[in-house]
Amino acid sequence: MKPKIILFIIALVLSTSAYSLDNQFGSFISPKGWKIIDKKLLPGNVKCLVQGRTLNDVPPSLNLAVENCTSSLENYLKSAKSIFVSKGDSWQQLGTIKTRSGPAALVLITQDSPFGQVRLMQAFIQQNNVIYLLTATALKEEFNKYYSDFFKAFQSFSLPETFLSDPEEF
Repeated sequence: MKPKIILFIIALVLSTSAYSLDNQFGSFISPKGWKIIDKKLLPGNVKCLVQGRTLNDVPPSLNLAVENCTSSLENYLKSAKSIFVSKGDSWQQLGTIKTRSGPAALVLITQDSPFGQVRLMQAFIQQNNVIYLLTATALKEEFNKYYSDFFKAFQSFSLPETFLSDPEEF
């Protein structure tokens, strides 16, 4: 009887609590019931992706990406803004958000897609020439429905306690 209870507790914890990347790249609390996407399906700089359920073609998602960056976070954000704006996307720098690893720059982007307008909220933290980027995505019309989950994930965003000495290891 005890092994069944232990397995049930483990399954419950895995399905409802924080998704962690073994503390190698960071962690955040994933919304309850969202599924983890296989790492093999992700682009190289995206280290994890979780998706919620939806009835449309664009499920809400959260992803954690890393990118080498030897310039300042301010310059990185200026470059990112110019890329998005050049494509016709809207870009709003919202200030900062308090995370478990300190303040993160917070940005809101709206872009057109074949499925309608998509809204992205991004939190950026720079450490040791690496940008850690947590992105929340949903259709613009559904974004407010997930805002609370996104905000909690951003607040729970935590960088590893010890950073890799060589960002090329990514």
